Amino acid sequence: MQSANFVVGKVEETVSDTNMEKANMLDPNHFSIKGVSIKYFCSLVDLWGGRSTLEGMTTQDVCTKFVKTQTEASKLSWCADLYLSNDPNLESQVHDANYFISHAWKYKFLDVVDALAQFVDSNKLDPELTIVWFDLLSNSQHNTGTKDFTWWTTVFRNAIQKIGSVVLIMQPWVDPIPLTRAWCVYEIYVANVAESNFYVAMPPSETQIFMDSLKTQTTAYFSLLANLKSRNCMAGNLSDQEAIFDVIQRTIGFSSLDRTVLETLVGWVIGTLQGQITSSMKSQNILDKIEWMVVLAGFYQILSNYEKAEPMLIECLETKKRVLGQDHPDTLSSLNNLALLYKSQGKYEQAEPMYIECLETSKRVLGQEHPDILSSLSNLAGLYESQGKYAQTEPMYIECLEKSKTVLGPDHPFTLSIMNNVAGLYQLQGKYVQAEPMYIECLETSKRVLGQDHPETLLTLNNVALFYTLHGKHEQAEPMSIECLETSKRVLGPDHPNTLSSMSNLD
Repeated sequence: MQSANFVVGKVEETVSDTNMEKANMLDPNHFSIKGVSIKYFCSLVDLWGGRSTLEGMTTQDVCTKFVKTQTEASKLSWCADLYLSNDPNLESQVHDANYFISHAWKYKFLDVVDALAQFVDSNKLDPELTIVWFDLLSNSQHNTGTKDFTWWTTVFRNAIQKIGSVVLIMQPWVDPIPLTRAWCVYEIYVANVAESNFYVAMPPSETQIFMDSLKTQTTAYFSLLANLKSRNCMAGNLSDQEAIFDVIQRTIGFSSLDRTVLETLVGWVIGTLQGQITSSMKSQNILDKIEWMVVLAGFYQILSNYEKAEPMLIECLETKKRVLGQDHPDTLSSLNNLALLYKSQGKYEQAEPMYIECLETSKRVLGQEHPDILSSLSNLAGLYESQGKYAQTEPMYIECLEKSKTVLGPDHPFTLSIMNNVAGLYQLQGKYVQAEPMYIECLETSKRVLGQDHPETLLTLNNVALFYTLHGKHEQAEPMSIECLETSKRVLGPDHPNTLSSMSNLD
């Protein structure tokens, strides 16, 4: 899969090619790779009555009201009608596509338009040279009969390969609709095996919701990871679904397909966050720039890319100390983030004084019962655990767990994280009778609240599997270890530290 080198050129056609294509387009069954420019695509909004008319209409609604009505006489595609019109102005709007658009018909049409316009703008593409194959326009909407699956594995695949790039419109961000649709998943599969460029796009409104979620808590990204599972897709026709599943499982597998989407999404998230930082710099909004740097650094931490995260967190901390003051809650949050990074890297001597300063200042500034105290207390306890100081760790974890249950609730993700930590500490101390039921409770609640594929659930599953392995309960441990490893490979990637930890359990 490629994630750069955008196609911006336009293929020149010979007279012979044009005449042959016109002859082919008279056949509604012919699969043409003709599309329209993004500039023309966006102009359809005005042609069909403007945004106020299209507000709330899905792509399916637009098809019924406009496309099918205006192509009723020819029974051809919208592109074919333009191309065969003998009107040079209309004919010139149609060219060989260089981007295939994968989407859901139930999307609001204006969201699709806005997503593609933002995709072109953010990647600095020329809207006149960016030609999209969009089934609403490129396919005849009067000939939608089911094609033999062999057709999809040959003609369709060759067409995708010739177009060269696929853009998946993802919405809503937390559980994208296309990944629940078997045919959309098949389009991603074809992009993979055809070695086409693969991109993701979101409507600006959805992008903002996603970015705001990351700004509130970077681990919101985990919710997307937990829901992104193409194996759960469905088709209206069961035989189509079975054929799609069969071809994917016999070749690259669903895990590889999910990794294609996730790896592309990672690049998109990083690029979008960098865009937010650049925008803040242009407006000279220092604090907004720092806030987005914190989010990007946190995202790099999730990816275990500590080298990129560290300088950003240091700059954020120094700027907040200078602008907001040492005791400001946002400064303390940045201090905690940097300490967490050092702890993750095993730099305990650097992390400890930061954690202690953060905890003591937070108690003084925010008060003993403030929720932020829980995070500081838990982090310091985790540091002591990593250093083998169990006598200091246990009372801190217990205090943190009890307060978290009271303040946040027993099912809150933070409470579950602390419960997992306490169970792990009991195991390290040989208190197995106390550890096992706590692990089980934590795992069952995590599956129910966060989902089976959520990284926090996988962490607990890995711990339970390891617990059973150490106690010789291999029949219980092995299926858990295998499930954890396979899911971690798909969700986190094969080189992520948590995946490597799961792999070591099976050695």
